[in-house]
Amino acid sequence: MAVQAGSAFALTDTSDLKRQSDELRLSSHPEWRAQLLYVATVLRRDNSIVDSPGFFLASEGKHDLRAELHATLDAMWSAQDPQKPDDHAMCKFPRRTRWLAEQLQLRPENLPKVNCPDLNEWLARQGIKGISLVFASYFINNPASMFGHTFLRLHRGKGPAGGEPNALLDSAVNFAANPTTDNALLYPFLGLTGGFAGTFSLMPYFLKIQEYNNSESRDLWEYPLNLSQRQVDNLMLTLWEVGPAQINYWYIDENCSYVLLLLLDTIDPTMKLAENFNVMVTPADTVRRAAAIRGFLAEPRYRPSALSKYMQREAVLSGEEIGALKQLIQRADADIPKILAPFPEEARSRMIDAALDYIDFDEQVAGNRLPEKQKQRRVDLLKHRAQLRIAPRGLMARPDQERPDKGHYSMRNGISLGLFQLGEDQDSQSFFADYDWRPTLHDLNSPATGYSRELQIKMLEFKFRAYDKPDFNKPKVKMARWFEVLSIPPVGRVRKPLSWALSLRSERSTPLATCLSHHIEGGAGMAAGAGPAKAFGIALARVAATCNKIAAPAVGPGLMMGVIFEPVGVQGVPYKLTLTGLWGRKFFVEDHPSQKIIFERSLRATFISMLNDAHELAGFAGQSTSDGLPATFEAGFSYGLYF
Repeated sequence: MAVQAGSAFALTDTSDLKRQSDELRLSSHPEWRAQLLYVATVLRRDNSIVDSPGFFLASEGKHDLRAELHATLDAMWSAQDPQKPDDHAMCKFPRRTRWLAEQLQLRPENLPKVNCPDLNEWLARQGIKGISLVFASYFINNPASMFGHTFLRLHRGKGPAGGEPNALLDSAVNFAANPTTDNALLYPFLGLTGGFAGTFSLMPYFLKIQEYNNSESRDLWEYPLNLSQRQVDNLMLTLWEVGPAQINYWYIDENCSYVLLLLLDTIDPTMKLAENFNVMVTPADTVRRAAAIRGFLAEPRYRPSALSKYMQREAVLSGEEIGALKQLIQRADADIPKILAPFPEEARSRMIDAALDYIDFDEQVAGNRLPEKQKQRRVDLLKHRAQLRIAPRGLMARPDQERPDKGHYSMRNGISLGLFQLGEDQDSQSFFADYDWRPTLHDLNSPATGYSRELQIKMLEFKFRAYDKPDFNKPKVKMARWFEVLSIPPVGRVRKPLSWALSLRSERSTPLATCLSHHIEGGAGMAAGAGPAKAFGIALARVAATCNKIAAPAVGPGLMMGVIFEPVGVQGVPYKLTLTGLWGRKFFVEDHPSQKIIFERSLRATFISMLNDAHELAGFAGQSTSDGLPATFEAGFSYGLYF
């Protein structure tokens, strides 16, 4: 695909074309809006999300579609600078100028003669024949990636014999923030306030494989888009136009996921992929929204991470083979032939493959990066593996339950009805009603399909409560959970990963509390799993600041423990039961020094029904003591809707 030169036709007055475009209402056409990345939501006025002035030809083009269209018509017939030919509007913005020419039914001979050497060379060099939407799974060690990531893979053609495209030849298009700090406190503030510049980048796809699959051990899900060659070409022209532009990165809404949806909308604005995401969109939401368009996505290809490969290798080893594997990867003086000697060749191949995958995962081997601690061990293992005439055991395909397009949307609305009692005073019994709202992401009590069963991330969650008892006053904020992460990977036969938790929340301890207490908790521990059950324990450091007269600011240790029972079948998750407990001790409680122990107990059962959206029914019961106040008891039922 190349931008063809027109004739030497000159047009000094574009007023007729402007009048015609106004009559056709082209400035309000969905495709014109999509090409300029215009949006109108609850949080923003009707304008383009692009912040670079160079993306617009009119000074008010960011806010005025008609002015931008008229300026584009003027620029189409402006003189081309022979020294900078690609600065001409038809070279700089080929998608929108070609669309205008088509809508106004301008014949090629009636268009100006323009030569675009840089554009044509770039299009010829890319030679893109297909596009895939790629989801990189959650990476808990980086605040920018703990929600996952989406980007595009550009296919240059079919692979050998028309098969899978060659990842070494393909490119990746990525939109991401350019952070200016690694400070854990400053990073979220700048991300939430548009303090980082977001830009597009084009790179070889194999570099993304090395980064995500190997260095960060993140699974990749590749969804081919069912596009015609013209649609592929149009998207490439849009990438040419928007590629140099800057879009201020807002962690909540103008993030990588939302920008990618807007980019995909330029293929066909009638899909309205970005519509109705008024508050927040996550990378997994991008995949689910695209999958909801019938026929838009083909079946995904799963590309396992280094950790996933190793876990599959380990799963098929017997107890004796695990013992030998530990010696292969943990003993610096291990005698490889002696360790392998008692086993048949097939078992040796399984153990060596597992050991190699473990080293690659543990030392993040990727591209030219080689292991440092076990460099020679890896070479020796490869030599022994080469002597075995047995092909590596094939890896299993991921079940549908782990596909990101099958999970629930990240935003949740919920209502609860229940009974509350303060201490042993039966006169304090009161029915209550809760409304809770959470924009993102996943709770361990939520449907697990499409999400990690080891990870809980909640942010900006609010719960409002009203009681039927007049003494408890009007509806109030019950809880504000600003940020919470719980990671509970179970220890395995070889790996012993740490579990950890971090929480920042404000809550009202009792209906009589006049204000919210504020809590910061964090710590580490371990988790273990067997079949459908998982248990975890985390030692916590806790800080609390309250304004209730009974309590005072305090610090102290704590212990959080929990059990999750989740029967998992091929057909889905019929129900889930969670039991959690928290024990803690606070110091510097001046008013009641004898009451320094905080004890919280909770029991929750969750029944899940998965339809087009995720509908969650739950029954819960719990008792807790906090901040030296009388124990509280509550029980009830809740309904949650994910959208």
